[in-house]
Amino acid sequence: MRYLLLTWAVTVLSIPMSANAQGCQRTSPDAAEDIEEIAATFYDPESGDVRGTAIQLLTSADTAYVVRHDATCQAVLEEALPYLRQHHPLWVAGQEGNYQATVYRFGPYYAVELVPEDRSPPPTPGTLEMVRHDHRATLMVYRASDLTLLKLLA
Repeated sequence: MRYLLLTWAVTVLSIPMSANAQGCQRTSPDAAEDIEEIAATFYDPESGDVRGTAIQLLTSADTAYVVRHDATCQAVLEEALPYLRQHHPLWVAGQEGNYQATVYRFGPYYAVELVPEDRSPPPTPGTLEMVRHDHRATLMVYRASDLTLLKLLA
């Protein structure tokens, strides 16, 4: 019995984990504060040009929260990351480095905000280097029912 248990443990531990197997571990520590800014895309009538025709205007009755369920975060990230690695110049080049990936739920949609780390060299001490090349957030909107990508906002 001990041999069987040991064999099972070794098998489970040796299964290759996806490089994307992060769950909600990459959620921004500021996600609760950032939700209002991102929610404007879904709830503000004046954001119609951003929503386009793929995303409907939501009402206050529709849900809005930061997703904390690991399996849900993982499912959304398994759609988002391969897409970015094929179509987004920064990600295609492998320059995203460490990144934050926050998944939000807005009514019938998931929105995933991906923010790569800033890999710019720090300013030289004693200089006035104020402009840095930072990596801006990408917001991807998915239909929650089938994880179809509806909109990519950079």
